[in-house]
Amino acid sequence: MGPRKSVLLAAAGVVLAVVSVSAYLIMRSADKHGVAARPRTSHSAQALTAAQANGLASSLRSGSASRVSAVVALPAGKSVSSAFVAQLHALKGLRIDAATSRDDGDGTGTAVALVIKAAGSVSTWTILLVRGPTGAWKVTATAPARGVP
Repeated sequence: MGPRKSVLLAAAGVVLAVVSVSAYLIMRSADKHGVAARPRTSHSAQALTAAQANGLASSLRSGSASRVSAVVALPAGKSVSSAFVAQLHALKGLRIDAATSRDDGDGTGTAVALVIKAAGSVSTWTILLVRGPTGAWKVTATAPARGVP
């Protein structure tokens, strides 16, 4: 193989690598349903009213699997476990702060929650939200809040 052929093969390899990485990044940004994520707005509006935030918290702590399932985004045919429902019910308090909620304009949003465990320890969590089929917000994930007292 001559030097020219080696250079062409190396260039083709680099192009293939760039295309592969680009395709991976595009696919990674797609949502779970295979639809490419829509660009987020540069500013976001408040997602939840105080009543909606209180309703979400009340349903999550209710001790009722059907009420918890109604406010948690689940794949079709899946339900919440009784252990999960019991853990939520055992919390001493759960306050979702409507003032911190944000609608990202693409069917997703966030809010900050204050979680008080039965033992009295307090932690702050970020709640990731998604609009359900009826347009109501549902909890899709939670994570310890960063940079929030």
